[in-house]
Amino acid sequence: MAEKIVRDLTVPGEEYVFLSRESSLMDAIIKLRQRQRDLGPKGHTSIIVTDEAGKAVSMLTMFDIMRGLESQYQELHQLDWDRYGIGEEKLERLFSDHGLWVKPLEDLCSRMGRVKIGDMSVDRCTEDTISAESTLNQAIRKMIQCRAHNLMVFEKNEKFLGVLRTVDLFNFVCSLVEQCSIQQGHSGGES
Repeated sequence: MAEKIVRDLTVPGEEYVFLSRESSLMDAIIKLRQRQRDLGPKGHTSIIVTDEAGKAVSMLTMFDIMRGLESQYQELHQLDWDRYGIGEEKLERLFSDHGLWVKPLEDLCSRMGRVKIGDMSVDRCTEDTISAESTLNQAIRKMIQCRAHNLMVFEKNEKFLGVLRTVDLFNFVCSLVEQCSIQQGHSGGES
């Protein structure tokens, strides 16, 4: 069997919603929800964000959308809480002191049209992108390194190809483990 590469597990970009950085958070939520309805159980949970030239530059995930519901996160989102030893109790106090998530759902409708995707700092680190010709080992390493659940996949000419999702990569790894089990004569139960 030929070694699989990132291209082999990439979900085609055409299956995703594309929105510009100028689109509102409301547009993002409505279009993402519609795409999920259209695609059913295999509906995607990310939006591809484009620059002024229409080039794919980043992804907006459900986590980003949830963070975008509270405008104060824009000031605090860069912090790596674990790195600084901020546990759950300190984090709760910090949220309380800064008024985070006190009542963001109560004025949801009035804010969603005003929040722009570009205001949400959705740019990713360079480890969130990968070449279509990269190995799956490289993809796993990048996902772990950047704590990314998805990698944007690009051709050599920097053309956006699609998205490599953790779930697809994990399912592939599971299929390899099952093949090992069959080859070694395991029935799947404990020995």
